Amino acid sequence: MTLVCPMFTDVNVEGGTLSLRLDGIVPSEGFDSNFDTIQFFAADKTMLWAATYTSEEDYGWYHATTGMQVNGDPVDIGNGFVVNAGGADVSLLIAGEVRTNALAIAVPAGLSIIGNALPMGIELGQMIPNEKFDSDFDTIQFFNPNKTMHWSATYTSEENYGWYNALTGLQVNDYPLEPGDSVFAVVSGAGVVFSLPAIVIKD
Repeated sequence: MTLVCPMFTDVNVEGGTLSLRLDGIVPSEGFDSNFDTIQFFAADKTMLWAATYTSEEDYGWYHATTGMQVNGDPVDIGNGFVVNAGGADVSLLIAGEVRTNALAIAVPAGLSIIGNALPMGIELGQMIPNEKFDSDFDTIQFFNPNKTMHWSATYTSEENYGWYNALTGLQVNDYPLEPGDSVFAVVSGAGVVFSLPAIVIKD
């Protein structure tokens, strides 16, 4: 299991939201159309739906339950999905336009998949939640490929602000997030927004 957050945009959907369509995501040959899926989850931690990919005639993404083609379905920038693949040689090619402005990712109460939607590496301390994030109850969670939680972190906006390992209490602001790296955000209330920095383009 791997969490992925696309860092590109492709189309404007209703309301002006910049999104990437699923047909802008192409898995490598190691992606098994019979067993491997990408999975989208609801805030209550239940799986909403899953899709698999075929590279044969009428290639593209198909709903794993209904069999309907879902190439045109949007994935909002900053929001991710789970890649559930059995092989070790699976990768995703994601194509679209690079976002350069600062990004605010609003999440509902419950579970969301969010991540580094920049085409460059950042540190965890650059992904900043607003004041609605409850440092006593809310966390971001990192998972292992075998679906077990590796570690979690919470955020404080007080003195020595930043991210702290929820178990050890050590500050983890410098933990690297590569492009597309994602986490489960588990928040207890509404109104939580995560901010990512703008891309600085140097001459």
